[in-house]
Order: sequence, then C-alpha cells, then structure tokens
Amino acid sequence: MEPEQHSRAANNHASISELAATTPEEQRRIKFSALIGIGVAMFIMVPAVYRLATEPPRWADAIFASLGVGLIIFHAARVILQHRR
Repeated sequence: MEPEQHSRAANNHASISELAATTPEEQRRIKFSALIGIGVAMFIMVPAVYRLATEPPRWADAIFASLGVGLIIFHAARVILQHRR
C-alpha cells in the first residue's frame, strides 16, 4: 500500500488566476510591498555600483550589484503584472 502523500494527483497546484489578488486592498498591499522591495534593492545596489565604478572591482560588490538588479526586475514585474489584472 502506498503512503498517503503519493496518492494525490500529480498536478494539484493553484492556477495563476486563483493566486491573483481579488480585492483592491490586496492589490494596494502587493504594490506597496513591491515598491518597498525596489527601494531596498536600490539601497543595496547603489553603493556597490559606486564602488565598482570608482575602485578596483571586488566580488562582493559585483554580487550586490547583480542581486540588486535581480530584485528590481522581480519587483517591477510584480507591479506590472498586478497592473494588468
């Protein structure tokens, strides 16, 4: 007899439409948190980019700059996708 955890359907994930924020309050909360995330990413990224431009390159600065860019892209995509719904 198989364990219960393996007897479920293979694809029981929620669809994107089920995960979408339905109320205006949820939409505002998502937009606010995404904008705060962009601000935090800028706070991390700007000093690292400045040091990369003015000093000899260091791995930590390159990692922080790429992490900041990735976070900005992620949060900007959240705001754009939320706006389209």
